[in-house]
Amino acid sequence: NTLLLIHGGEAYTGALTDETTQSCVAFDGTGDYLSVPDHADWDFGTGDWAIDFWVYMDTPQEECFIAQYDSGTNQRAWTIEAISSTTLQVWRSDTGGEGGSVANHTYAPVAKTWHHIAVARDTNNLRAFFDGAQIGSTTDITGYDYFDSSAAMTIGSRLSSGSAVVLFTGKMAEI
Repeated sequence: NTLLLIHGGEAYTGALTDETTQSCVAFDGTGDYLSVPDHADWDFGTGDWAIDFWVYMDTPQEECFIAQYDSGTNQRAWTIEAISSTTLQVWRSDTGGEGGSVANHTYAPVAKTWHHIAVARDTNNLRAFFDGAQIGSTTDITGYDYFDSSAAMTIGSRLSSGSAVVLFTGKMAEI
């Protein structure tokens, strides 16, 4: 049931999934990011879903990994981002508004090392995983709607009034 799978044009070497080389996407933190047009597939609603990817951070810091968010349209939806070098945040807004819910999870990324991040909803449980282990406690999201905003889904940044902010510096693979 994969709805989107992105492999990049650059190569990495390492033992992510037992390959010797694999493609990845490199972000230099100066405004580059991937943008995927809005689509009904990003309307997760109250159903089960999962998002996962490999990430190689030059320096763990505040940065956005993946989002469907644009403050300029007041159509914020959701983000998966680091709000510090040790806190992974999964955030969702109320339908078309400013409010929302936050799940913060402590994690310990190492600079210049590949890590796997996954976020999954099953029924009313939201779980975040780092390198295969659940981080933090399960978040109860009973009745929370992960709606589809009109904004594009972005990888490597989130948007504010159509401009990239909270940029990612590093590489991502198997998004």
